[in-house]
Amino acid sequence: MQRRISGSNALLVKQILKVILVGFYCSLSPYSMAQTATVQGATTSSSNYAAVEVSPSVHFSKSEPVPPDWWSVSGQFTGLSQYHPSFSAPYSGKNSLSPDNLSSATTDLTLYAGIRTSKEGELWINPEIDQGFGLSNTIGIAGFPSGEAYKVGENRPYVRLPRLFYRHVINLGGEEQVIAPAANQLGRTQTANNLILTIGKFSVTDVFDANTYAHDPRADFFNWSIVESGAFDYAADAWGFTKGATIE
Repeated sequence: MQRRISGSNALLVKQILKVILVGFYCSLSPYSMAQTATVQGATTSSSNYAAVEVSPSVHFSKSEPVPPDWWSVSGQFTGLSQYHPSFSAPYSGKNSLSPDNLSSATTDLTLYAGIRTSKEGELWINPEIDQGFGLSNTIGIAGFPSGEAYKVGENRPYVRLPRLFYRHVINLGGEEQVIAPAANQLGRTQTANNLILTIGKFSVTDVFDANTYAHDPRADFFNWSIVESGAFDYAADAWGFTKGATIE
């Protein structure tokens, strides 16, 4: 049986989601909170004072096996403002960068929540609140200077769900490796030989083309062409996410 949601009820649901997200964020420590096990010799994730990596690279260490983390909650707020003065542009068109004195800003609030469903499985959800626009509504520059700006900006905050995925690790033997906890990654121990299955909604670049120094505009360079390939777009929605499965 299906039930239709009226416009007023849908608005109420969005408002409730916003309050929940903000409440989660405010209840956490200034940057992140997670249930983790501290192991001598284990490689840790990036400093808590740095931006949370959306799709962190896996950190290995040679250490004794440790009990896996069973849950993790992290929050991140990102605000980006950009400006350019007026300039001469005699060949401007409707899809050109505006030659007028212009500024713009984008903000987002993201929750990274994960739980271990079994010894080998993890379930993750990333609800998010977005708001704002890129310069000239994100047109007019081939390598756009803000990877946080999309062509679907809004003046009012809106809720979306970038990621909802399940990850399963099948150990095949070999040296034991300790995986450090991070956003969208529970701390665990796995063997050097393994298969990793990911299924759900996520970004192609969460798995492929992971560049250590330019991969996430929230922690690295802003420019679209540096963050990912400037020659083409991956098959995804307007924000760069898609539904699918991968095997590593």
